Amino acid sequence: MSIIDDDTAEQDALLRIVAAASGYLGDSTDLTIIDNDQPNLTLALNRSAISEAAGPGELLATITRDTATSEALLVDLTGSSPSSFETIGTSFIPANQTSVTIPLTPVDNDTVEGLRSVTLWARSFEATTGNLLTESPIIPLEINDDDGPALSISIAKKFLLEGNTASVVITRNIVDATALTLTLSHGGDSRVSLTPAITIPANQAFTSTILTLADNAQPDGTEDLEIIASATGYASGSASLTISDETLPELLISRLDAIPEVNTNETGTFSYRISNLGGQTTSNPIEIQPLAPFSDYQGWVNAYMIPAGQQGQSTESPGAGIPNLLSYGLGIDPIGGISPAQAEPGPVVLISPTTSELCFQLPNGGRPDLRYLVQTTTDLVTWDTIGIKEGTLPWSEGSVITEENVSPNLSIIKVAHDKGLDDDDQRFMRLIVQIIE
Repeated sequence: MSIIDDDTAEQDALLRIVAAASGYLGDSTDLTIIDNDQPNLTLALNRSAISEAAGPGELLATITRDTATSEALLVDLTGSSPSSFETIGTSFIPANQTSVTIPLTPVDNDTVEGLRSVTLWARSFEATTGNLLTESPIIPLEINDDDGPALSISIAKKFLLEGNTASVVITRNIVDATALTLTLSHGGDSRVSLTPAITIPANQAFTSTILTLADNAQPDGTEDLEIIASATGYASGSASLTISDETLPELLISRLDAIPEVNTNETGTFSYRISNLGGQTTSNPIEIQPLAPFSDYQGWVNAYMIPAGQQGQSTESPGAGIPNLLSYGLGIDPIGGISPAQAEPGPVVLISPTTSELCFQLPNGGRPDLRYLVQTTTDLVTWDTIGIKEGTLPWSEGSVITEENVSPNLSIIKVAHDKGLDDDDQRFMRLIVQIIE
């Protein structure tokens, strides 16, 4: 007997081996199959403290597994106080990659709570069953309240090169006739020079100081620096910036106006601004190009410049968290994971007490080189096909499928079923996408 060594992360399995023969007493023994793909997880936060008024993207949680495999890993982020964040849920570490970064946004409420200490940790799961596999060590985080007396910090630059300075402004939300003495701290980087104690004068809301990043003539690379302001009786404030000694151009799209939806052969306009925050100018031309046209799966891969090793049809899309072929078939951005018609990438199921409905989108009425199949089952073993769509042709006759065009280039598909939460027998639905040979 041999055990197949695959790349799928699974729970350990108990296997019972039974021997039996006519005229003989049977016997059995148990064998535990230990999965060697269960990951060791680590969780890292880019900040140790944050204000509940912090905006999206200021707090980043990076979940890392110890080994990259050919299969994506289902993970989630949880904690001692999930309600402290606007969203906290599941994600995927893409195939052949070791980490995924999840932005967190604290809930900014109107309740005076003071300083709150919460904890966060990451978990991994079996993709097919949802069974828990492993958990990361717990990471502490302090959330500063902005409803009582509180401090906030703003830094004039988000990127600072060695040998340069940046203005730091500290603001209090309660102004009175008393001067407020506060302390400024950072991660202890020896290159950073920052006044450790500073005073906001009486009857004033803010004060400022200068942060200097010295050039130590040593290769340090690029890293994040967090500045924390604290004072007795006030919730602390913090802000971060990126510091570097790499004299390279650092291009940032600092403004991008909304791109309007336009019909074929019509013209739409938008504006943008690209800033160079780095330590070296660039004379290379900067090109803004539309997505290259494509007519098949490989053309789609090339148009989105999906990295080598991540181009397989069953490989999880780098940003969408679903297989590449499904992203292609549904018109989902494989890098950004953004679906123009729905909040979730990929098919979603809407369930009521009496009915259920499978919903998904199709670009241009379906890809010409693909076959779409909708199937149902009651036991997850035997599947019945209830609808087939060949390329852009209509769905097969007699199917319970409706197609609604929401724009010239996009349609929404709905598959209704008369089984809901109140029914004793369960009904499952799935969508299969195949390349027509």
